Amino acid sequence: MAYKATKKKSVPRKSAKKKTVKKKLSTAAPAAKRVRRKKKAEKAGAIQDRQWALPASYCAGGKGWATLRDVVDPDVPTMTFSELSAKQRAELVAKRIAQQPKFQIAMLGAGLIDQKRAMAEVKGQTAIGRALMEIEQRVINHQVTKAFRSEQPKPAKKAKKKKTAMNLR
Repeated sequence: MAYKATKKKSVPRKSAKKKTVKKKLSTAAPAAKRVRRKKKAEKAGAIQDRQWALPASYCAGGKGWATLRDVVDPDVPTMTFSELSAKQRAELVAKRIAQQPKFQIAMLGAGLIDQKRAMAEVKGQTAIGRALMEIEQRVINHQVTKAFRSEQPKPAKKAKKKKTAMNLR
């Protein structure tokens, strides 16, 4: 007797159409939840309000902190990050970390670093602290360039050339 090869017959499944429903901001939701939803809807390229208030450098002469708003303002004399001493850089990064409400960062080899440990590492100028300083330097530079770009007027778009019989040849 010959055996027939048996194949599983694939039965097409009916796909249930899922409707995507956009959630509305109801007044029944708690205020904190409504704020979170609004923040998600904010423009991705915009600088957050709390970033404007964080220190980004020192005022000229090393007297006092200069916020991001001060650094971008051409009327306020500030020092660039490269003009700062190692001690000033460490103080600046520690101040920025201290002013952030929730600071946690995960690093390979170091694990999860909380706010207190990060400030101690930066002030101690350890390898982890120097890495955190490098990260903050890049964040500051990125925020400053983004702020300068947002203030610059956008160039006018070039007018398109009309195609004529002379251009087509």
